[in-house]
Amino acid sequence: MKLSFAFLLLCSFLLACTPNDKIPSQEAVQNERSGRDNLAYKWAELALIATARDTEKFKPRPTVTSRYLALIFVAVFDAW
Repeated sequence: MKLSFAFLLLCSFLLACTPNDKIPSQEAVQNERSGRDNLAYKWAELALIATARDTEKFKPRPTVTSRYLALIFVAVFDAW
């Protein structure tokens, strides 16, 4: 779980550090992927899979798991 968590944080950090000086055009917003093709959805799916594997292997307390998920989803929101 620690490796998956570190990987997701690193990806989020790299995406957050990319310059986004441009304001997205209306066309770009309309062409944005939705549903399962959405990048945030894929990150969420990876986070849940990593959490499930971590729970099977280490059986962490629910507060630990929820904290990991909260950190991941905040990083995804910030990167978005």
